[in-house]
Amino acid sequence: MSFVISALFLYKLGLRVLKNEKSAFLAAILFCFGPASIFLSSVYTESPFAAFSLVGLYLFEIEQNWLGSFVLMMSGGFRSNGFLYGLFIAYRLLLLMISPLRSRENRSLGKYFLSLQQPRFLLQMLKMVLMGAIMIIPSVLYQYYGYSLYCQGTNPRPWCLSYLPNHYTYVQSQHWDVGFLRYFQVKQIPNFLLALPMILISLFGIGLYSFRIQKSLWIADERESGYFNNRVLPYVLHWFLLLFVIVFFSNVQIITRLLSGCPAVYWFCAHMIIQEQQTKHSFRLFSSGLAVFFGTYFVVGCALFSNFY
Repeated sequence: MSFVISALFLYKLGLRVLKNEKSAFLAAILFCFGPASIFLSSVYTESPFAAFSLVGLYLFEIEQNWLGSFVLMMSGGFRSNGFLYGLFIAYRLLLLMISPLRSRENRSLGKYFLSLQQPRFLLQMLKMVLMGAIMIIPSVLYQYYGYSLYCQGTNPRPWCLSYLPNHYTYVQSQHWDVGFLRYFQVKQIPNFLLALPMILISLFGIGLYSFRIQKSLWIADERESGYFNNRVLPYVLHWFLLLFVIVFFSNVQIITRLLSGCPAVYWFCAHMIIQEQQTKHSFRLFSSGLAVFFGTYFVVGCALFSNFY
């Protein structure tokens, strides 16, 4: 059920953001047959996480911000990386803060700060801060539970003495080699090779978007459509943030399932396939490579996952 909801709302989200029905539909199809489909179609936390994430992002796009915050909060209850959706709140807050600069009357620094002190701006900023606070509630409660369980007795655990006690990061660091560049070891080369296709797609998609976007980064142009629509910007930033954390801090082989709730991945792949369909070349490099990558991981992933690999 979660998988079906995820695909449906990825399609609906694509219609709102891309304003291109073909791209939105193809992105949803790619999502269904993607390399992480085994995680999304089995009894696993990744499936409800993706569903709550995509529903929450869609609610933000239709201006149901409070409800969207609570739904994204639920996604954080399934996966710890759900708090990264706070980036969308930060992006909107930044848009709000620079909006007075669009008026020539507020170009001076003094007038700009005076405009930010107007009640309506302060109220909007307060709302966004509260929305961000709602989204991190699961993380806060989880850490509080761990602290009350292991740090209140006479023999507290080592992580209890930290300035900001966090049992989750401590376990990851001690047992999973999570930390800046700690996974960059010769013995982890096979895992980097396993993650290489998705890393290359990410670098290509993020890089091409950064290179091609020409207008203001902070003002959405409603006339544009497709992957290079400025409304895609926060989704590409979220993609970049996930890529950076996974490659430099985490176990890199988890990239296929961690990016499963990242809409920009599928929007970019759909864009590239459509672009190649519009060319006269008979050999379509990206489409062929993507089919091999998705198909191989789809089949092999089912066998490995069912055998607890």
